[in-house]
Amino acid sequence: LGCGPVGLLTVKWAFLLGAERVIAVDSVDYRLRHAASYGAEVMNLKDYDNTGMEIKEKTHGGADVVIDCVGMDGKMSVVEKVESALKLQAGSKS
Repeated sequence: LGCGPVGLLTVKWAFLLGAERVIAVDSVDYRLRHAASYGAEVMNLKDYDNTGMEIKEKTHGGADVVIDCVGMDGKMSVVEKVESALKLQAGSKS
């Protein structure tokens, strides 16, 4: 979950460690394109009402391993979306 720098490194690492299938999940298109270029299947959070159920269906019961590289709630509030769109936030919230 999450295709920022840590998530993309995790995608590469998973393949290096022998994973046959990696599903990368994010809501940012260019990050998903990077993950796909590394061989991951991608899922955009914006495309699904219930991403967890979609993954469960795609994997016939659920993922063997899930690695959270987001570090916060995946759903953004309206204020957070505005901050992000206007680039008002310059770091992680504590």
